[in-house]
Amino acid sequence: MPLPQTSLRRISSLSHLSLLSQLSISLALAVALAVALAVALAVCPRRKALELEPNDPEIAFNLAAILESTNNLEPALKLYEKAQKGGIDRAAQNIRNVSAKILGQKAAEGKAE
Repeated sequence: MPLPQTSLRRISSLSHLSLLSQLSISLALAVALAVALAVALAVCPRRKALELEPNDPEIAFNLAAILESTNNLEPALKLYEKAQKGGIDRAAQNIRNVSAKILGQKAAEGKAE
């Protein structure tokens, strides 16, 4: 996921910070970009595999796990349900966990409003 231009401008205008602070920020950005790249590299082939084999419950389960780890809970839940219907018994626990996370998010959103 690309960083917004405003974030990049803010980062480049950090000349008032110490060199150590600038390095720390740069390192944190590098890690964030590496994580985003790793997720993208993990998701893309699994989405393609699911397109090629839409009825494969193992592919659905694996993609759901990645989506859950990136907080894409609604699509993850649908894929876990698909995996469970396809015979992946361990998906039941993931369905309960993701459903609870979704409820927690909705409750938090309700409090924020």
